[in-house]
Amino acid sequence: MEPIYNYGTDALQSGQICLIRCYEHNTLMGMVLPWDNLHALGLAGVSFASLGLLESAPSCVRVNTHATKVMGWADGYRDEDLGVCDRIYPVWLFDGDEVP
Repeated sequence: MEPIYNYGTDALQSGQICLIRCYEHNTLMGMVLPWDNLHALGLAGVSFASLGLLESAPSCVRVNTHATKVMGWADGYRDEDLGVCDRIYPVWLFDGDEVP
């Protein structure tokens, strides 16, 4: 899973399919993952905590280290804040011929 940057002015939504520029010249299709409920996308028993990814969560999210989950967007990155276009999102990249 790679973080992506939203260079638009609108917030991306979980489950949204996007074209993502990565590796400088390569564009791939990817799906925006929710920070809190991977089960909703068919990934039962998987969480960012179980994957060890909360330790490197970006500063745009609030992480509850005791509950080992993302609690929401950090100050400055909420929907009404100017930093909404600077959010970093987790995505599932589709780099093969088939999309699940």
